[in-house]
Amino acid sequence: ADLAAVNAQAALFFEQYRDSIHHRQLQGLSPRAIHMHSQPHYLERPFAIAQSRRPLQTGKVHFIRRVQPDKTVRLLNVNWSVSAQPATGVWATLYLQPDDCCLKIYDKAPDQKQRICFNTHPFPLPENVVSSSDLNSEPLSEYPIASDDNPSILSQTAPSLADVFFEYGWPWGLRSLITSLHWPYLWL
Repeated sequence: ADLAAVNAQAALFFEQYRDSIHHRQLQGLSPRAIHMHSQPHYLERPFAIAQSRRPLQTGKVHFIRRVQPDKTVRLLNVNWSVSAQPATGVWATLYLQPDDCCLKIYDKAPDQKQRICFNTHPFPLPENVVSSSDLNSEPLSEYPIASDDNPSILSQTAPSLADVFFEYGWPWGLRSLITSLHWPYLWL
């Protein structure tokens, strides 16, 4: 199927998907019903982002991109070359490690058994990446964690990641994205 055909059917697909009750974990409800009857979760007021920055932690960040006609994908405000065909979709995975960070571009999602790595690019960062075990040794007093004892931690809106990307540029935006992955957001 070409992109125009997919786009033409996308609206109908999403409408049907939102009303589908095939999700076993939604216990017979549709995604639309869950979204319409769920209360939004906000961060507790007053909430302030800690002044001291947590270091970047080992891990992976996945992106989905469309290959441009010049055989590049735009990721974190940089055009990365890729050997895939233009107008195809690719998965880009940023690997954060203490000794070496790199960006790998694949043909399929990470959960697929067989996939092809089109390109690997070094990804220099302006700061060090620490292992999870080193990070866990730091006190978390500035970073409250939601629990049964503190259920209202999600009672205030946080700044948008897009705002952070535009205000501080991609290294700090990337930091905010990775930091936000540690918050207990509910994704439906």
